[in-house]
Amino acid sequence: MAFINPNLILLKILLFTFYGAFGCLMPFLTVHMMSIGLDINKITWINSILPLTSLVGPPLVGMLADRVGHYRLITVVCMLLSAILHTALLFVPSSKVTEFPSEVKCTPERAWLTVNACGEPCSDLPEYVSWHLNLSGCREDCNWPQQEPKTNREPTVEQDKGICSLTNTNRNQKSHLPFKFTRCNITCNFNVMRNASGPLHKHGCKIGTGNPDLTLWLYFGVRALSEMMSAILVSLLEAVALTMVHQHKGDYGREKMCGLIAVGIFSPLAGYLMDEKVGTFGEYNYAPAFYVFDGLMLVTAAVTFALPIEVQVQRRSLMKNISQLIRTAELSVLLFLMILLGTFWGYLKTFLYIYLNKLGASWLLIGLTVTVGIVPSLPFLYKSAAVVQYCGHHYLIMLAFLGYCIRFTGLSYIENPWWALPLESLELFSLNLMNVSAATLAYKLAPKSFVATAQALVWVSHFNIGRCLGTFIGGSVLGEHEGVKDGYVIVFQSLAVAAAICSAVYLGIHQFIKYRNSKRSIEPKPQPTRENGNIPNGHYTPLQVADERF
Repeated sequence: MAFINPNLILLKILLFTFYGAFGCLMPFLTVHMMSIGLDINKITWINSILPLTSLVGPPLVGMLADRVGHYRLITVVCMLLSAILHTALLFVPSSKVTEFPSEVKCTPERAWLTVNACGEPCSDLPEYVSWHLNLSGCREDCNWPQQEPKTNREPTVEQDKGICSLTNTNRNQKSHLPFKFTRCNITCNFNVMRNASGPLHKHGCKIGTGNPDLTLWLYFGVRALSEMMSAILVSLLEAVALTMVHQHKGDYGREKMCGLIAVGIFSPLAGYLMDEKVGTFGEYNYAPAFYVFDGLMLVTAAVTFALPIEVQVQRRSLMKNISQLIRTAELSVLLFLMILLGTFWGYLKTFLYIYLNKLGASWLLIGLTVTVGIVPSLPFLYKSAAVVQYCGHHYLIMLAFLGYCIRFTGLSYIENPWWALPLESLELFSLNLMNVSAATLAYKLAPKSFVATAQALVWVSHFNIGRCLGTFIGGSVLGEHEGVKDGYVIVFQSLAVAAAICSAVYLGIHQFIKYRNSKRSIEPKPQPTRENGNIPNGHYTPLQVADERF
């Protein structure tokens, strides 16, 4: 059994409860947005703006520390505010739209049209003029003894050989409805009613409840404040972890593993409680996830009071040294790669859970997607230094692109949501090992006086800028497609191709640079003039020069 540093036990508990709390909500927030009536376009807008609000966190921490002068108090107050604000999301009033479709029903005896206009007058239908319907969502109900009833089948023109006369009993208008199974009933939704001069009536009607504008802006305001609190807490607790690890000679990566384990445990637990409707009331089916979140956040606040350390929070300007850092070509390329990978990650974290929900996934399954993305990563993170040394930074980043390619491709073809679990295990490469590789590579590339700023740039490029782009681009494509699942498939397949191209291009460029550097290293170099058999000061052999470079 590995030695456990007793001085870091409280830190382990702190990280376990803090990240476990956010693990309860992380998979369910986007689906909750849809449940209160926010459509894809509004969800896209909100999730595109939210990452920018977290940039306000670090300066706000410095301001609060200067004015209050008590780090522990600031941390606990932020935890309580985070719990209150996140729980307030549960009570944002919904503004739902209920759709009442119009239907065409055809039986062997007769056929009829039900136009649902929700009390509004229908379009005037001219008498004794043939009109046609564009049908969709046709359903068959066949009561044959030797055959099970068939449902959700949409006939095509080629399949329908017979004709059923459809009569509007009020106006004696007739249309031709394809009809083939003599013992079957057919019920269809119709999209548009047309005659020779054009459309006469659109299908169905929609009745809205609540105030859509109030729902949108109230949710956005509360969520923006809660995201800001989250960013502040992450920066504060990272300062705690780094300080304590340094003082007590611990391993930062192993301390962070406690947080990942908690996320893997509490995400499916919250999903299970929601499936079982434990403690739900009224329309608040998401309440169990918020219960666990609040409980863990209160435990985190209590542990913070018990921490035997006071951390002096220092304000750091993210923009102060950016201009000097981006002049380093290798670091600029790394930041660009982080933006690309963050784009893929942002789309998945925003829309994956909605997609699985549309496929019929249970809340337990949605929570398990987080777990299977973490559990395979734990042994690799425990030995992350050895893994990075063996594989190399650049090849791990290439594997991240390849991992996204496989994940997107698989998600575009699955029909059973349980197949998402093995695909989510690839987060080992696409996120966790990639983060370790990017952080250590940035440490090597940046001047030692700008290490903190370089790490902040890597974080912002992936989790803020990339997330904004992924949400905005993916959501814009989804909003242009009427069929939600079809829109998801198109985006998944497009992103799979983009990830494959990024991986191939990056591999090609890396191999070319590696080949060019190897050619340069074997070129003969002028030997320095020896004085009495010794090399003058400031002169090195080629081997010594190579050693200095490495």
